[in-house]
Amino acid sequence: MVRSRSLICGNSGCWEQYASDFAFIRLYAEHASLASGRELGTEAIIAKVRADDPLAAEVLRETARYVALPLCLCFHICADALAESSSPC
Repeated sequence: MVRSRSLICGNSGCWEQYASDFAFIRLYAEHASLASGRELGTEAIIAKVRADDPLAAEVLRETARYVALPLCLCFHICADALAESSSPC
């Protein structure tokens, strides 16, 4: 089971905590054992990916999975609806 991340507002599990530039930077900072990701931005981490940094590449893959998952679920829901009827989703 995936543990939900808490937000400042008190909510937890929001998509932006997993699939956003903020999440990408935070995840890299966690994996790199940095105090925070403030010393790096999205562009700097992507530059590390392009320079074949394995840690940055893994963080990018993990963030991409979080971006793709709800999109895939929406696709399957619509595909199932289309298969059951001739009307658009």
